[in-house]
Amino acid sequence: MIDGAAAIYRTLIRLYPHGFWRTFHDELENDFADGSREAGDAGGAALPLFWARALADLIRSLVREWLRTPWLLVLIVAAVLSVTIFSLTALQVARWPAMLSRRVRAGGDPNAEALKAIVVLTAGALIPIAAAILASLWATAVRRRSQSRRSLLSRR
Repeated sequence: MIDGAAAIYRTLIRLYPHGFWRTFHDELENDFADGSREAGDAGGAALPLFWARALADLIRSLVREWLRTPWLLVLIVAAVLSVTIFSLTALQVARWPAMLSRRVRAGGDPNAEALKAIVVLTAGALIPIAAAILASLWATAVRRRSQSRRSLLSRR
């Protein structure tokens, strides 16, 4: 049971920003394993209580560490852009049935609603994917730029 909890914790700490995880993952895993063993030896409700406290601490520290990274800004910008573009697309698509019905001589186009739904769903799926790709490219460029600056400073 403790091994299963340690595996779950090991997976959850992967949610930290990569630099933080790379620096502290061994220490975090060892502390969790030691705390679980000590709580298990104490018996009673000590083990579930330790796990609850560890989870609460993990959530607090995840938020704190992500707030310290530039990724939060990237994610917010990507989310705002995605929602804005998706909303504009949905508003534009909502006008399509009127435009399509003008072109059809009698009774309107029965497939207009299906077409509208397909376009909105496609935009809703593709826009966040494109935003995530662009955000990743931007973050990679920022990381490369900061690494090249560090290497130039270390040479001086």
